[in-house]
Amino acid sequence: MNGDRGDAGEQGPAGPGASSFVASSGTYTVPDGVTKLVIEARGGGGGGGSAQGASGGCLSGGGGGEGALLRGIFAVTPGEVLEVTAGTAGRAASQSCSGAPPPRVDATGGGTSSVKIQGGAMLASAEGGAAGGSMISGTPSQPGTGGAGGAATITNALVRLDIADGKPGSNGVSNAPGGAGGGDGGAGSGGKGGGFSGGGPVAGQPGFVVILPTL
Repeated sequence: MNGDRGDAGEQGPAGPGASSFVASSGTYTVPDGVTKLVIEARGGGGGGGSAQGASGGCLSGGGGGEGALLRGIFAVTPGEVLEVTAGTAGRAASQSCSGAPPPRVDATGGGTSSVKIQGGAMLASAEGGAAGGSMISGTPSQPGTGGAGGAATITNALVRLDIADGKPGSNGVSNAPGGAGGGDGGAGSGGKGGGFSGGGPVAGQPGFVVILPTL
C-alpha cells in the first residue's frame, strides 16, 4: 500500500535549452546549475563616408568596415554576473557633393560587442568596423577610403567555435557609386559610401550578443 504523496519539490535549475538574447547593453546572471555558456558576438558596422565635389567631378565616399564575429564556449559559475555590451551601428556621414562644402558630419565606426565577468576578466570582444572615409583634399583630391574591419578577441574560452575579423569596406572612386560596406548586409555590416548620383551614404548595421547555456 502506497503512502500519501509528498509535497512538490523546488523547481530545478535551468536546463541547457534555456537561452538569453541580449539586444542592448546590460547584465546577464548565470542560471542555477549552469556551468558553461555559448557566447556569440558581432561588432557594429561602420558608417559610410560621403561623396564630395572636386575639380573634374565628384569623388565618392568609402564604405564602412564590418564588425568582427566570434563564438565560443566559456566556463562560468552559477549566480555569476556578466556585463554585456552590444555594439551600436556606425553613423553615416552627411552627403556633400556637386561642389558643396565638406560634410558637417563625419561617419563614425561601429561599437564593440563584448562580454566580461562583472569586476573580473573580459571573456569576448568583437570590435566594430571603422567608418568609411570621405573625400581626401589634396592635389589631386582622392576618393574616400574604405573603413577597416573590426578585430575579434576571445580569452579564457574552453572551446573557440568561430572567430573572424570583419571585412573592410571598399574604397570610393571618381564619378561612381560609393564604396560598398564590408559584410553581406546582415548584422554588423558596414554602410555603403555616398555616390555621385544622389545616393547618400548609409549607416552601418548594429551588432549583437547571444548567450546560450549548454552542457
